[in-house]
Amino acid sequence: MFWQFDLTKDSSNLPYFEPKLVSEGLLKAGAVALLCALKHPPALIMIEEIENGVNIENVAEFLGWIRQTIGKDKRTKFILTTHSPSVIRQFSGDLDAVYNVHLRSKDHRSLLTNLNDALSVYVRMGTVEGDFEEKEGKEIVKVKPYKLTELFYGGILKKIGL
Repeated sequence: MFWQFDLTKDSSNLPYFEPKLVSEGLLKAGAVALLCALKHPPALIMIEEIENGVNIENVAEFLGWIRQTIGKDKRTKFILTTHSPSVIRQFSGDLDAVYNVHLRSKDHRSLLTNLNDALSVYVRMGTVEGDFEEKEGKEIVKVKPYKLTELFYGGILKKIGL
């Protein structure tokens, strides 16, 4: 069995790859592309730890493809999980799209926290450097990507449930 990918623009001379030579990241991207190209794409696509198997330089490009898909087809929604600050920082311009689901150990309740809502309190207090922008009638926090990384490693995101 071989996998065939059009990497050359010349469809008459397509390279062949043995499955063991295709990276997990390329398979993940190919699967997402295939699902989104269907005549009736799924309403929900879930990708666990989107950064796994994807070269760190390609994570932003992969997320860009997903954003393009969302922009073209409002029917498909994505749920992405991550433990990577480099993935979270890719959402610095769209913090309202980032949520954390956390199981609280003391009472075993699930908590859902929106990063935009949680950070807005800290921006208002001046604890976190950021600005506000109006988007579709809602205040959206704007934080520089490097600041999100600092918040991640500084423990602020953990304190607010992320």
